[in-house]
Amino acid sequence: MTTAPQRSAAAAARAVTDALQPRNVLLAGMTAVGWAAADGHGSGLPWGLLGALCAGIVPAVLGL
Repeated sequence: MTTAPQRSAAAAARAVTDALQPRNVLLAGMTAVGWAAADGHGSGLPWGLLGALCAGIVPAVLGL
């Protein structure tokens, strides 16, 4: 039987694992690269989001 601290630690570990799964890191990274490529201007953000869409979201939806 698990105790309350073990359950909360397991829940925290699950939350961190879900948040840092490779697809989420890829989406954040691609968006950040697009933003940084435009020297912090908003013009690079759509390109980063497009890259994230093509590299992370579409394959996840299609199950690739």
